Amino acid sequence: MLKDLLSCSSVCRRWLGWIVGTVHSSGLFELRLRYFNNDYGRDSEGNCCSGISDPQTGKCIGTCKTRFRVCLKHYQAKIDTTSPCTYGDVVTPILGENSVNLTNTQKFKSKGFTNPIQFAFNFAWPVSGEKKNIFYLYLV
Repeated sequence: MLKDLLSCSSVCRRWLGWIVGTVHSSGLFELRLRYFNNDYGRDSEGNCCSGISDPQTGKCIGTCKTRFRVCLKHYQAKIDTTSPCTYGDVVTPILGENSVNLTNTQKFKSKGFTNPIQFAFNFAWPVSGEKKNIFYLYLV
C-alpha cells in the first residue's frame, strides 16, 4: 500500500491530500534530573569555581553555584556547544553548590525550577536518508 502511495501521480497526491487533510504533530520531551555531584569544584571549562586552588595539592577551594543548561539539538557527529540548540534549551536557576539532590521537587519550586525539565515541540519530525533521528542533550 505504501509503495502504491509513493508511486502515485501528482493528481493522485492532490486527491490524497484532500482526503487526508493537514497533519499536525506535537510532543513533549522530558528530562528528570536526580543527583549531581561535582567532587572537584570545577566549572564546565575545568576552572576552579572560586578561582582559588590549594597551592600544594592543586585542589579547588570553595564551592560552585550549580545550575544547568539543557540543550536539545539535532544529530551532530561532533557536538558543537557554541551553536544554537535546534529544538530549544532551558537554563535552570542556581540549584545548590557542589552536590545537589534533585529528587525533592517541592524544595526547588520556590526557585522557579520544575523537575522534569520539559521541551514542548510542535513540528514535523525530521527525517534524513537512512539515519535515525538522534538527538543530543548536553549539560553545560
